[in-house]
Amino acid sequence: MSSAENSPWRILSERFAFNRHTGEFFLLNPEGAAALSMVIEGAAAQDIADALITRFDAPPAAAHRDAEQFVARLRGLDVLQPQPAAGSRA
Repeated sequence: MSSAENSPWRILSERFAFNRHTGEFFLLNPEGAAALSMVIEGAAAQDIADALITRFDAPPAAAHRDAEQFVARLRGLDVLQPQPAAGSRA
């Protein structure tokens, strides 16, 4: 089963995030929707930053900072499942 299938989050109409478990709904800008979609798929902050730079012409320093903060914020809100330590089995 993929990360997306395990995630309670769904992106709807490329603008809304919906949590199937809590019923929470969020309106997203295009960059946020792209970043959340990548997080759901298991992407690392570095990959998200690279996508923001490529797809949205984001300044590299801002994209890296924003991607790190976005992922950290989602973890802080318990939106993301904890990631297994490198080399450990999930």
